[in-house]
Amino acid sequence: MISIVKLDSLNIARASELADDVFSYSKALPGEAFQASLDHEKLAHYNGKYDENVVFLEYFLAMEGDRVLGTIGYYETEWDKEIACWVGWFCVGPGHRGRGIGKLLMDYLVDLARKRNKKFIRLYTSTHVAEKAAQTFYEHRGFAVWNEKEIVHETGFDIFYRQLILDDNR
Repeated sequence: MISIVKLDSLNIARASELADDVFSYSKALPGEAFQASLDHEKLAHYNGKYDENVVFLEYFLAMEGDRVLGTIGYYETEWDKEIACWVGWFCVGPGHRGRGIGKLLMDYLVDLARKRNKKFIRLYTSTHVAEKAAQTFYEHRGFAVWNEKEIVHETGFDIFYRQLILDDNR
């Protein structure tokens, strides 16, 4: 049985291992964000290191027994916190894909955003080959591209932003 649980000090090591592995090509590693979500002092350091302005941050895990199958973050930034939340470090472990776990995690986040009266769910993603399948997932879920950035020179791939407009039809 798969359940969605909040990231905590007991499951953070397993969650970090999974997400750091899935996003091994990234300059930033999810484990740092996970730590920042559990400690306000680490959130300030995280914001400074990555030039973020995150004011609220939490993560959720898809679990089966004691195995972490996937992760998803919910965060708010200073500039759009009244209307939007952002998706952070969303992934499903390679051995667990195709089981509906990504859908389960995203549905959980959509429900949470609606309960918190958000109008938009936003995320940023890239043209990196490892994120190709994610683009199809986002498009099927209704996340439209709303902004693009030029190539990030350190990595060599484009960053772009997607947004899901939440309506009142639940």
